[in-house]
Amino acid sequence: MIALGWYAVAGCIIFAVSILITDFVVPDHDWTADTISDLGAGRYEFIVDIGIYAFSTSLICIALLAAHVHMGGWGWSLGIIGIALLG
Repeated sequence: MIALGWYAVAGCIIFAVSILITDFVVPDHDWTADTISDLGAGRYEFIVDIGIYAFSTSLICIALLAAHVHMGGWGWSLGIIGIALLG
């Protein structure tokens, strides 16, 4: 459980860092007008993809942790399913 928790945090950090790295690496990228989708297209798309995959995996880790600590009830179950589907 501790490893899942640490990866959930690390996945969010990896996502943010990959976006920042790509912001600096991609030529002619406007920080205010362009989107993450603009960064994910082109020569350096793999950097953004790594961050997105890390974030997706961190959401799945959060769903696994929440399933382990399940408090009962439909709301809790639907929340876990929702987080897993987001991942």
